[in-house]
Amino acid sequence: MDYSLAKELKDGGFEQDGRGIVWGGQLPKYGNKQEMVYAPTLEELIEACLKECETFELLLNDGWSATKDQGLWDTEYDKFLELTTEGKTPTEAVAKLWLALNKT
Repeated sequence: MDYSLAKELKDGGFEQDGRGIVWGGQLPKYGNKQEMVYAPTLEELIEACLKECETFELLLNDGWSATKDQGLWDTEYDKFLELTTEGKTPTEAVAKLWLALNKT
């Protein structure tokens, strides 16, 4: 996970402590002041997503994707609607799913 994704999680309300790592990033528009952000572990992200939905899938297919069944039937495609996010790593895909589930 890079700094910008960890910052998005922080700005989205993800808890800022746990078993992951804490980073500081340079913010040129604020005189290079550092802002500390927390990069959670994959396990912490999965736990957080499971608080928002009962189940989700994590798949590898030329990259990682995390999918949550929306519980709504799409009659056009004859399947349940899904919310899917993608990432280069499973951590990135699940972090993006958490952000999508917690949009305000």
